[in-house]
Amino acid sequence: MRKRRTPLAVAGAAGVAVVLAGCGNIDAGSWAEELFVEHMAATPGVLQASGSMSNDLPFQGSGDLAVELDSRSDVDVLDAALEHALEFDVPSTVSVKWLIVEFSEGFDTPGDAPADGASITIEMPWSGESDGIIDRALALSMINGLRSYQEEQEYVPGDGYEVVTTVVVDAQIDPCPVLELVGGVSGVDDAALEEFQQATRASTSHLIRSEICAAAP
Repeated sequence: MRKRRTPLAVAGAAGVAVVLAGCGNIDAGSWAEELFVEHMAATPGVLQASGSMSNDLPFQGSGDLAVELDSRSDVDVLDAALEHALEFDVPSTVSVKWLIVEFSEGFDTPGDAPADGASITIEMPWSGESDGIIDRALALSMINGLRSYQEEQEYVPGDGYEVVTTVVVDAQIDPCPVLELVGGVSGVDDAALEEFQQATRASTSHLIRSEICAAAP
């Protein structure tokens, strides 16, 4: 014999449906990424927006968001684009840790960028300050002989996060003046530039600065 559902049970089921609907999208991480891409669509100076978001639990997500900026745009345009990215309203059940800011001229890979238009990537805290990031990145992108520059946040147990810098210099030139300029513009410690890479389109070599640049501090 079928048990008749009481009005209380019906009301309870409806209440659960309302609660779940209020939580947002069940795949919250990927949903937030889609919303960010929509938020950045048609923004002047932006080549593309993306992310690496995960759906940790139903209605909960976390990860990083990314925006690629066109280094050929005016400084004011790029400043406004970065501010617009940081104004994105992250859903309440989603955690964004880093904003990955890439600067390029629309090339497919950093290795395709010419010597006078290096690809620059800076990983910044989502809640961090954007002041100076655009100027620093554009200055780096114009260093002759620099192929790519990347700042990543790496977690060190017991010490928290530290910046790991990867620099790729064109193999056809003396890397020492390039590294000196990079250090001055980026403000990173000399130790962060001790290891670097020299690259052609065909291969990449890992090098130690102190072994190549005898006069390096």
